[in-house]
Amino acid sequence: MIYLYELISDEKWLLATLDHKFNLQQLHHKLNFIRVLYAKPMLVSSGYRSKEDHFRIYNDINEKRKQRGDQELTIPWQSNHLKGAAADIHDEFQGLQKWLSDNLDVVEHLGLYMEKFEHTPNWVHFQIYPPKSGLRLFNP
Repeated sequence: MIYLYELISDEKWLLATLDHKFNLQQLHHKLNFIRVLYAKPMLVSSGYRSKEDHFRIYNDINEKRKQRGDQELTIPWQSNHLKGAAADIHDEFQGLQKWLSDNLDVVEHLGLYMEKFEHTPNWVHFQIYPPKSGLRLFNP
């Protein structure tokens, strides 16, 4: 089972808006549905993010990209993580990705959307709202 505190800390829950709490409860329910059917542990690597958390995460990513000589990423301020509507699940060996690929009907039935797996080599990004493209699997 995935616990709500894995998606948001108790202190952030107290500060979250009603809309964000609603999103988190929907996301929590849907992730646990996947968890039961997948029948393996699922580790949340990122859930709800404050603006400060989001800024720090992208600063860290961009620092690593600069060291490699890669182009910096623009901070996606429209991220569903900021609304409590997205979570990343650790998937180091792509077992969850394979299961999801084989069970896209479940993902569709639940109304979940995911970033294309080639962009998420060791995690799965789930969100409860469709991206602009409307595609179940989308480019970030």
